[in-house]
Amino acid sequence: MRAWRFLFPLAFSLAFVLAAPVEAGRNQDKARDAVRAGEILPLDAVLAAVGRQVDGRVVDVDLREQGNAYTYRVKVLTPEGRLVIVTVDAVTAAVIGVRGE
Repeated sequence: MRAWRFLFPLAFSLAFVLAAPVEAGRNQDKARDAVRAGEILPLDAVLAAVGRQVDGRVVDVDLREQGNAYTYRVKVLTPEGRLVIVTVDAVTAAVIGVRGE
Protein backbone atom coordinates (compact mmCIF):
# COMPACT_ATOMS: atom_id res chain seq x y z
CA MET A 1 0.00 0.00 0.00
CA ARG A 2 2.87 2.35 0.77
CA ALA A 3 4.29 1.97 -2.74
CA TRP A 4 0.93 3.05 -4.19
CA ARG A 5 1.38 6.54 -2.69
CA PHE A 6 4.50 6.96 -4.79
CA LEU A 7 3.32 5.18 -7.92
CA PHE A 8 0.02 7.03 -8.29
CA PRO A 9 1.58 10.52 -8.71
CA LEU A 10 4.18 9.06 -11.06
CA ALA A 11 1.53 7.34 -13.18
CA PHE A 12 -0.61 10.49 -13.24
CA SER A 13 2.34 12.64 -14.32
CA LEU A 14 3.33 10.19 -17.02
CA ALA A 15 -0.22 10.11 -18.41
CA PHE A 16 -0.28 13.90 -18.53
CA VAL A 17 3.07 14.12 -20.33
CA LEU A 18 2.10 11.48 -22.87
CA ALA A 19 -1.26 13.10 -23.60
CA ALA A 20 0.23 16.54 -24.40
CA PRO A 21 1.71 15.57 -27.81
CA VAL A 22 -1.57 13.91 -28.81
CA GLU A 23 -3.51 17.12 -28.08
CA ALA A 24 -0.91 19.21 -29.93
CA GLY A 25 -1.23 16.90 -32.94
CA ARG A 26 -5.02 17.25 -32.95
CA ASN A 27 -4.73 21.03 -32.77
CA GLN A 28 -2.27 21.01 -35.67
CA ASP A 29 -4.57 18.78 -37.73
CA LYS A 30 -7.52 21.07 -36.99
CA ALA A 31 -5.51 24.11 -38.10
CA ARG A 32 -4.33 22.43 -41.29
CA ASP A 33 -7.89 21.36 -42.17
CA ALA A 34 -9.25 24.86 -41.52
CA VAL A 35 -6.56 26.43 -43.74
CA ARG A 36 -7.28 23.95 -46.54
CA ALA A 37 -11.00 24.69 -46.26
CA GLY A 38 -10.29 28.43 -46.52
CA GLU A 39 -11.75 29.07 -43.06
CA ILE A 40 -8.57 30.64 -41.65
CA LEU A 41 -5.34 32.15 -42.93
CA PRO A 42 -2.11 30.17 -42.95
CA LEU A 43 0.19 30.60 -39.99
CA ASP A 44 2.81 32.58 -41.93
CA ALA A 45 0.27 35.36 -42.58
CA VAL A 46 -0.65 35.44 -38.90
CA LEU A 47 3.01 35.50 -37.82
CA ALA A 48 3.70 38.38 -40.22
CA ALA A 49 0.96 40.40 -38.48
CA VAL A 50 2.45 39.52 -35.09
CA GLY A 51 5.93 40.54 -36.28
CA ARG A 52 4.61 43.98 -37.27
CA GLN A 53 3.21 44.39 -33.76
CA VAL A 54 5.87 42.83 -31.49
CA ASP A 55 9.61 42.34 -31.95
CA GLY A 56 10.91 39.00 -30.72
CA ARG A 57 10.97 35.24 -31.16
CA VAL A 58 7.76 33.21 -31.37
CA VAL A 59 7.88 30.50 -28.71
CA ASP A 60 4.34 29.06 -28.91
CA VAL A 61 1.25 29.23 -31.10
CA ASP A 62 -2.19 27.95 -30.20
CA LEU A 63 -5.28 27.93 -32.42
CA ARG A 64 -8.47 28.51 -30.48
CA GLU A 65 -12.00 27.97 -31.66
CA GLN A 66 -15.02 29.54 -29.98
CA GLY A 67 -18.18 28.71 -31.81
CA ASN A 68 -17.30 29.42 -35.41
CA ALA A 69 -14.68 32.08 -34.61
CA TYR A 70 -10.99 31.19 -34.74
CA THR A 71 -8.16 33.05 -33.04
CA TYR A 72 -4.47 32.37 -32.74
CA ARG A 73 -2.75 32.96 -29.41
CA VAL A 74 0.91 33.64 -30.14
CA LYS A 75 3.54 33.84 -27.38
CA VAL A 76 6.54 36.00 -28.24
CA LEU A 77 9.75 36.34 -26.23
CA THR A 78 11.04 39.89 -26.68
CA PRO A 79 14.75 40.78 -26.89
CA GLU A 80 14.37 42.19 -23.35
CA GLY A 81 13.22 38.78 -22.11
CA ARG A 82 9.53 39.61 -21.62
CA LEU A 83 6.82 37.19 -22.68
CA VAL A 84 4.14 38.91 -24.77
CA ILE A 85 0.90 37.17 -25.74
CA VAL A 86 -0.68 38.35 -28.97
CA THR A 87 -4.22 37.34 -29.94
CA VAL A 88 -4.87 37.40 -33.67
CA ASP A 89 -8.07 36.87 -35.64
CA ALA A 90 -7.32 33.76 -37.71
CA VAL A 91 -9.60 34.86 -40.55
CA THR A 92 -8.31 38.42 -41.08
CA ALA A 93 -4.89 38.37 -39.33
CA ALA A 94 -5.97 41.45 -37.39
CA VAL A 95 -4.28 41.77 -33.99
CA ILE A 96 -7.10 41.91 -31.47
CA GLY A 97 -5.12 41.90 -28.26
CA VAL A 98 -1.63 42.23 -26.80
CA ARG A 99 -0.75 41.34 -23.21
CA GLY A 100 2.55 41.72 -21.45
CA GLU A 101 3.93 44.75 -23.28
